Amino acid sequence: MPNKYYVSGRKKEWRVQELLEAEGYLTFRTAGSHTPVDVLAFYDLGDLTRLDILSQLPSPPVWIQVKSKSPISNDEWNILYRAATRCGAVPVLAICLPRKKIQYMQLLGTRKPREQKKPWVEWQP
Repeated sequence: MPNKYYVSGRKKEWRVQELLEAEGYLTFRTAGSHTPVDVLAFYDLGDLTRLDILSQLPSPPVWIQVKSKSPISNDEWNILYRAATRCGAVPVLAICLPRKKIQYMQLLGTRKPREQKKPWVEWQP
């Protein structure tokens, strides 16, 4: 039987996928990847039929980390931000609190230890 935390996290990732697909995104869940990215999202693929031509995408891909609480460690934050921006993707944190609408926050920079203000803005799919 799967771990209850895995099942809970998977449900949140599926919910994020479902909502983004309703907005016109093509999504992929990176199940079991142990990477900073839980969901990859591509919007407005235009006439492209192959995803291996990322440099020709009309809009940048979105790399999403799904969390059930807003505070993530500085290390997790910085890894997601650096990996996404190096690949030309938009780094987004999806915060899934119980009985609330999913909040999407775009990461704008790295975080330093004990830094109070988070470099992020709300992101709309």
